[in-house]
Amino acid sequence: MGRHCHFSAWHDSVLFEDNKETIEKIRAFADWKTKEVEIKMTERGWIRVEREARGYLAVRYRLASYKTETAIDGTLRIDAEFAGAFCQDLLKLLQKKGGSETGLG
Repeated sequence: MGRHCHFSAWHDSVLFEDNKETIEKIRAFADWKTKEVEIKMTERGWIRVEREARGYLAVRYRLASYKTETAIDGTLRIDAEFAGAFCQDLLKLLQKKGGSETGLG
């Protein structure tokens, strides 16, 4: 694969579990109290965020669908200078609805 490859995928709805326990785990991660955090999705998927030694974040994800029996797996790297903003945006997203699941899409 070359340096300038681009992949695209579409998922019509992604729902995250946004209970108090999940939000507290993300807060602890954002405050550097834990090295990693996992957010489960309601349909066989997850996002795992791990802080690497130099402060950047490795975001691993799995988007899966019961209907089509398919999954998309991947890893993203977030530079250390944007790690704090990423964590705060993630918290805002999960706190937005205040229910049992938060959706994107």
